[in-house]
Formats: sequence, C-alpha cells, structure tokens
Amino acid sequence: MARAAKEALKPAPGTMDRRLREAAILLLLPFVAYLFLALWTYSPGDPGWSHAGDSGAVKNIAKRSGGRATELKGADDLSIALAAVADELHQQYLLGFTPAAFDGQVHKIEVRVQKPGFTVRARETYVAVR
Repeated sequence: MARAAKEALKPAPGTMDRRLREAAILLLLPFVAYLFLALWTYSPGDPGWSHAGDSGAVKNIAKRSGGRATELKGADDLSIALAAVADELHQQYLLGFTPAAFDGQVHKIEVRVQKPGFTVRARETYVAVR
C-alpha cells in the first residue's frame, strides 16, 4: 500500500525537465524583450550609442566644488589621469577657517595666492552652519 502511494506521488516522466525549460524561458523572456527593444530603437545618430555627450555640466560642478573633471577618450588616458591625480595629491594644501557667524546662509569664498605658477582649486561658496 505504501509503495502504491509513493508511486502515485512521483511526477510523470519528463515533467521535471519540462518545468525547468519553462522556468528558463520565463526568466529569459524579459531579457530578450529588452534586447529586442534596444535593437529596434537603435539609431547610429543617437549620441548615447556613439559618445558620452557634453561633459561641460560635470566640469562645472567639479569646479564649483573645488575639484576637477578629466575626460577620458581612451584606455591610455586613464593611466595619465591617475598619474596626474597622484602627483597632485603630493602637492596640495588644506586650508580652513571659522566663519564669524553661523547664520545658515550661503557665502562666497575666494582663495588667492601671491606666488605665480600655482593653481588654486577651491569651493566658490560655503554654508555657515554649526
């Protein structure tokens, strides 16, 4: 009797293989749809496919916050950019000050040097909060 019950609970031959195939199809279907949509909407004139676009906004944000942005156009540019960053990290100073009043307002700040040949990178504004 127990043997008959076990036989009744066993899946039919090939059922597990069919279920695995169905699961694989269901998992791959969204990827295939995405790929189809990407290829269907492809246009050689679309700047998203051919280049990164204008980096002016990124450079503007970097400059305003006291940093800088470097545009990489090839694999060789990365090693040059990293070498420049390493060199700059060995030749920088950190300045600080305490504002006269912590008023929560945005204030302009300007850092200047008297000696020629130095590049100053500093924030353009700060918020005086405690």
